Amino acid sequence: MKLALLTISLACGLSFAQSPATSKPSVFLVEGSNLYTTNLNDFLSKVTESNATLSSKKLAVENALALKDMMSIPNINPSLTFSRGSYNLNLPRDTYQSSGVTYPWGGTMTSPQSNTVTLSGTIEGYGKRNSRINYAETEISKANIDSNLTLKDVEGIAVFAYIDALRLKQIWQAIQNSSNLISAFKDSESDAALATNTGIQKNILADFKYLALGLNSLIGSNGIDLPNPTGTLNVPTRTFNSVEFNNDQFERRSDIIAARAALKTADANIDLTSKSRRIDISASLWLSQTPAYYSSTYGSMDTTQATGFSLTFPIPISNLSNGALTQAHNNKTQIELLIKDAFVRASAEANQMLITYNSSKLRLLDAEALYTAAIKDSTRNTKNFVRQRELEVDLIDAQTFHLKSLIQLMRSIGDYSLPTLN
Repeated sequence: MKLALLTISLACGLSFAQSPATSKPSVFLVEGSNLYTTNLNDFLSKVTESNATLSSKKLAVENALALKDMMSIPNINPSLTFSRGSYNLNLPRDTYQSSGVTYPWGGTMTSPQSNTVTLSGTIEGYGKRNSRINYAETEISKANIDSNLTLKDVEGIAVFAYIDALRLKQIWQAIQNSSNLISAFKDSESDAALATNTGIQKNILADFKYLALGLNSLIGSNGIDLPNPTGTLNVPTRTFNSVEFNNDQFERRSDIIAARAALKTADANIDLTSKSRRIDISASLWLSQTPAYYSSTYGSMDTTQATGFSLTFPIPISNLSNGALTQAHNNKTQIELLIKDAFVRASAEANQMLITYNSSKLRLLDAEALYTAAIKDSTRNTKNFVRQRELEVDLIDAQTFHLKSLIQLMRSIGDYSLPTLN
């Protein structure tokens, strides 16, 4: 199962608790770029429509459909042959005289010039065409599944990139709100704090542009218009019980779904390989017509016709080797072993992610408690504002870690739905 790397960038020493009564909106601008507001659903819709990887998977489905059309054609190989002859280049010629008697046809023989039409084709071995069709259908199903699973993988990458960009934007806003409060309640430490905030914000904008360009690459855009994520990182916590993790849940995981599709294709390949060993019979029907001619033996010959039918049965020497059939069975066995291993790994990953998620919940609860205590402190000075700023960024980081851990845990048990960020 392809899981996006759980990477959380930590802004060390930055945090501030925004006070609704005193904070005000600030302009978030990236130099040399035009920001356009987008929510997660709209961004993912663009990814689905424009991502190059997803487009290539759609082409793979079309290729599988084309393969079925090709493999559905009966293997009859019809051919029509026309033959004219034979010719005797020494004829016509004058016949010899015998006892002074001239032959009744005037003493001149002519060459017969027959016309032969042959219709030939292949009588395909029983069941071979149906086997090809069944194999092609499993390839279509496999391509469709691969396309859908790739969509989930790309969606996971896009969601994590979106979350990282949103996190930076929220941190920038928290620092800006802190600067607004420090400016309103100036003291001896205000100038230094404001300079520090300004420097941090410049770095954040550079990092945000870097991440936004990554978001653009996911939708195949390389212009100066960059997505400006909106939404919240504060999603409700959930409770999971490892006892409830079972194979029925794991069957929804992308790696196991892909393996199941590959197993069906392996079964179809065994059937195709087996039936391909059946022989094809070559059949032909011919009609030959010879026009009237003169024969030295029989004299005048009338127009004649002849028909015939032939069947050719090949001797399948290649069937003395079972190598292809052995390979097909071994391929199926390999996939069965991989599926068995996938369930073991699924259980381990789910329990590992549960540990990570429970840790993220504890971290979130601690950050919320410190944040709540900080905003209750009504002291108005730069030192307190800086402390509140640090705690707010800690909270944003905790929310980010919790959100990513939640998505990872859900995916590890085969749940590819997304928490609401709007």
